[in-house]
Amino acid sequence: AFFGSMPTREQLAQVAAAIPFLRMVYIMRDANVSGRCRRIVSSSIATCAGSSSATVGAQVRRRPFRATGRKLKQALKLKEASDASLNWTLASIGAAQVALEQYEEALRSVDRVLHTQPDYGFALFVKGEALRLLERYEEAIATFNQALALNAEDQFTLASKATAQRELDRFEEALATLNEALRLAPDYAWALGVKGKLLCDSGEFAVAADLLAQAVALDSQDAWTQGVYGWSLHNQRDETGYPHLADARNAYEQAIALAPEDSTWRRLMGDALRILGDADGSSAYYQTALTQAESAADEMDSTQLATRAWCLYKLGRFDEAMRVYGRAMTVDEDEVSTQFDMALALLHNGRRGLAVQEYQRGVKMARQKHPWEQRGSYLVALRDLREVLDEAPSVAETAESGECRQILQEAVSAIKGRSID
Repeated sequence: AFFGSMPTREQLAQVAAAIPFLRMVYIMRDANVSGRCRRIVSSSIATCAGSSSATVGAQVRRRPFRATGRKLKQALKLKEASDASLNWTLASIGAAQVALEQYEEALRSVDRVLHTQPDYGFALFVKGEALRLLERYEEAIATFNQALALNAEDQFTLASKATAQRELDRFEEALATLNEALRLAPDYAWALGVKGKLLCDSGEFAVAADLLAQAVALDSQDAWTQGVYGWSLHNQRDETGYPHLADARNAYEQAIALAPEDSTWRRLMGDALRILGDADGSSAYYQTALTQAESAADEMDSTQLATRAWCLYKLGRFDEAMRVYGRAMTVDEDEVSTQFDMALALLHNGRRGLAVQEYQRGVKMARQKHPWEQRGSYLVALRDLREVLDEAPSVAETAESGECRQILQEAVSAIKGRSID
């Protein structure tokens, strides 16, 4: 909402520098209003000073007190106008805190606003974003709905609401919400990116790539959109191989340049270079992604653990990879993609009977998800399996590899329903 896209590191630095000044503005404005009101109230008290209760009524009827009353009304109007300015300042502090991932602090800031102005749409949007990023999705959606009741045509709120709906596996609702946002603002890059990611999660990679190409054209400085665009291209495979892999590599390069601290895009770049035959380049990206994931602040982050395990597996450090996969599945036992990755690593490293069991377990886990998400998970797992079978003929020749492939193909075939649009 501040920048029209996800902020860059430079913009975040500006936001961090702005917060102390916003606080100073709030304090100065607040002190000024309080001081004016105190002076006017003191004046009104002085007017009645020394009056008994019997003479208060007469004092009210006198012109000096009526003039003081007019001053009080003027003061109240002044305070109302200033309160609006103060609330904007506090809501802006909250938005800055969201951008800096200070979500609890942001909630405290906007709750102060909403206590006095419960129908302030900007504050409601910021609160919904903070709740969404704290993974309190139901509360976030309820807050976004409050904001949309005030302005049903706010594309920012609609796109954020859709993101929360997706996290709750409410795919159809999320898609409908995104379509409404894009009806109102067809060139809203963030909504195009979120819809593209939803379609990727559903296995509709070609359709997703078209949307993400539009998003990247509108906002080429958003690392997340560039990375997801690369992912949509990477997952398109036909009889001849990967027709868009060079473009995927370029998109990953852009994502890495914009967000060098994000290990996800380096891991995927390693995958792309491996398919393209650049073994040394692939290993270098895996090693850098591994180092970044190992230095993550949260050692129990399931995403970082999964990245570590995958990179260890691809670097040939199988035993270490299995230990980290075990930790990742302990942290998030419902993560289907990690389960399939672990099954693939087992198959590739000779634990073939166990690999079959783990693929079967992965399908069983996936069936607890929305059918669209199931389809996406199976298609990615199939693509990864085919890569290994192409790379290692000795693995491809085993009966277990054929059994694993059949498990996934049957799972895809079992998914019913129309194509997503």
